[in-house]
Amino acid sequence: MNLKELDSFKLGDAVNFHEELNPALWENETMRSDVRKALLRIAADFQEFLGVKDLAVEDVRVSGSNAAYSYTPHSDIDLHLIVDFDQINNDEVYQELFNAKKFQYNQEHNIKVRGYDVELYVQDSKQPHASLGEYSVARDEWTRIPTKQRANLDDFATRQKYDKLRGLVMAALASKKLEMVEDVTDIIKRYRRAGLDEGGEFGPENLAFKMLRTQGYIGRLWKHRAELEDRELSLEHVESIVEAAERELDLHGVLTEMKLSDFMPKKSREQEQLEDKLAVEIMMSLSTSTDYEIDDIARAVEAAFNAGTVRDSKTGMRAALDILEKQ
Repeated sequence: MNLKELDSFKLGDAVNFHEELNPALWENETMRSDVRKALLRIAADFQEFLGVKDLAVEDVRVSGSNAAYSYTPHSDIDLHLIVDFDQINNDEVYQELFNAKKFQYNQEHNIKVRGYDVELYVQDSKQPHASLGEYSVARDEWTRIPTKQRANLDDFATRQKYDKLRGLVMAALASKKLEMVEDVTDIIKRYRRAGLDEGGEFGPENLAFKMLRTQGYIGRLWKHRAELEDRELSLEHVESIVEAAERELDLHGVLTEMKLSDFMPKKSREQEQLEDKLAVEIMMSLSTSTDYEIDDIARAVEAAFNAGTVRDSKTGMRAALDILEKQ
């Protein structure tokens, strides 16, 4: 492995290899009793928080690096409620509910066990889970015994994935458009899921995601998305936009009996969503193929759209590059 390259983007933020399980959580390869009791209490509280009557919970399990030999000081304790989704009607709707509740629960609580954050999740019992180790907290036994093996990490591929995902996150953080930020969060989730399915826990996509999470980028992205959602739903925000526009028109003597909407651009929500997806695609391509800063790229792409010169990804990249080169 290229150690200089490895050090430059801190792959150690994502994975370390040890000869023993995390001693803060395990003793002689068995979960410490106080840790187990704490996790069972947290799982019960989370199940109650979900608010689903007679939820068919089959097991409570810990997985991920803290159930293996690859933990770091930044590793979460991944605590999963194992649920039989066959017992739930409209399971896709419930999965959306569980994901939303998981995010809300983790936002409202700052739960740590022996200094490690606890991350809650509802997992379908039939869903294959990519993890080196898995421990049943409910039954106090291993369901998948971890092995002491060092994975053949592809640091070059991980660096590429890291740069690409970081570029996306930085573009989203620079944007004030909720639709674009939502697109980026969805892309990152699909990216990681596909990487886990293909490469497992040590796949480049998952390692890149874990590095970004450890460095705080993912948390900033979730927070930014929540702030934009609050802002969009805020009555004060809507009124301030209208009032500011009306004052501007009035100052120029333009305001008449016409409605303010007569002055607004006519774009459908579908068209705006398509433009947002195209903007993300262009920014992602430019961030990995040029040396420009992501903030400059985001402004150039926005200017290209405002100028009406973007018809597709190719023309958008050309227009944005022209703007960047003139700066």
